[in-house]
Amino acid sequence: MLIFLIILLCIIISSARFQKPKTFNGDYMAPAHTDIIKGIFIFLVFLSHSAQYINLHGTLDSTYLDFRIHLGQLVVVMFFFYSGYGMMESMEKKGPSYITGLFKNRFLPTLLNFDIAVVIFLIVNHFIKYHAKTYELLLSFTAYTSVKNSNWYMFEIFVAYLLFIVSFIFFRNKGKMFRQVTGTTIFTILVFVFVLVQRHVNRPPYCYNTVLMMALGCWYSVLKERIEKLIKRNDAVYMILIFCAVLGYCFTYSLHSTSIIVFTARSCFFAAIIILGTLKIKLDSNFLGFLGKHLFPIYILQRIPMNILEYFYVNEDEKYLFVIISFIATLALIAPFERLCAICKKHIIPS
Repeated sequence: MLIFLIILLCIIISSARFQKPKTFNGDYMAPAHTDIIKGIFIFLVFLSHSAQYINLHGTLDSTYLDFRIHLGQLVVVMFFFYSGYGMMESMEKKGPSYITGLFKNRFLPTLLNFDIAVVIFLIVNHFIKYHAKTYELLLSFTAYTSVKNSNWYMFEIFVAYLLFIVSFIFFRNKGKMFRQVTGTTIFTILVFVFVLVQRHVNRPPYCYNTVLMMALGCWYSVLKERIEKLIKRNDAVYMILIFCAVLGYCFTYSLHSTSIIVFTARSCFFAAIIILGTLKIKLDSNFLGFLGKHLFPIYILQRIPMNILEYFYVNEDEKYLFVIISFIATLALIAPFERLCAICKKHIIPS
C-alpha cells in the first residue's frame, strides 16, 4: 500500500507552487483549491477503506499502516471544516433565502443521493449473499446503520445540516455580525450536545469525534478577515503561528488521550496546519481537483467494487489488483450515478 501513498505524494509535490517571501496564496479557500485538498484526503480515505479488505503484512505495508493509524479520523477533518466554511460563506452571499432553502436545496438532495446509493448497495448485496437485519436495512436510509456501505460520515452531515438550519433560521434577518456570532455559537453548542448524545448511546468514537470541525469552519468564516490580517502581517508571524500549530498538534498527540476535548484540540491544530500550509503552497492538480469535486460519489460508491471483489476473493489473492480495480471502477461509476441522481431529483424534489 505504501506505493499508492508514494504516488499521491509525487502528485502533490509535482503540483505544488510555493509562494514568494511576503506573499500568500489568495485562492487558498477558493472552491477550486479546496477541491484539491479534499481530493488528497478522499484518496487517503479510499486507501484506508481498501486496507479493511486486504491483508497487509509486508514490510512496506507496515509503514503505511503506521501512517494510517496515526492519521486516523483526521482524514475527514477538512471535509467538515470546508463544509462549515462553505455554508457560512454561502449564507452571507445569498442572504436569508439560503437558510430557508437549505433543507430543500441541500439536505433533501443529499439525502436522496445517499438513499439511491443505499438501494444500489442492497441490489449488490442480494447477489453477493449479504442479508442485513430489518432494523439495519430501515435505518440505513438515514445513514445511522450500514448495509456494507460507508455511513457514519453522512449521518453526521445530515444532522449537522439540520442543526445549522435550526441555529440560524431565527436570526436570518438580523445584522451580519449578530447573525454570524449568535448563530455560530448556537450551532457549536448544538453540535457539541449531539456529540455527547452519541457518546451516551455508545456510538463508536469515530462516529462523532470530528463533526465539531464543521463548527470550526463556521468560526473561521466569521473571523477570517481578522485571522488573515494577523497571519499576513509578515513571514515571521506566519512562521511563529505554524510552529505553534505543529507544537500544539504534537503535544495533543503525545497525550494519547481518548478524551473528546483532547482529540478536538488535536483536530483544530491539524486544520490550522493545513490552512497555514495552503496559504504558502498553492496546488494545481486536475486529478486531485476531480477527486475533490466528486467527493460524495467517490466516498459512497467505493465499497461497491470492493464488496464485489471481496465476494470473489480477489482481495485475498491480489491485493494490489484489488486496490487498482476498485479505484478505476469507482471512478467509472461516478458519471452514471450522478446522472441517475439528477433524474431522480427532477422527479422527486420539486423545483
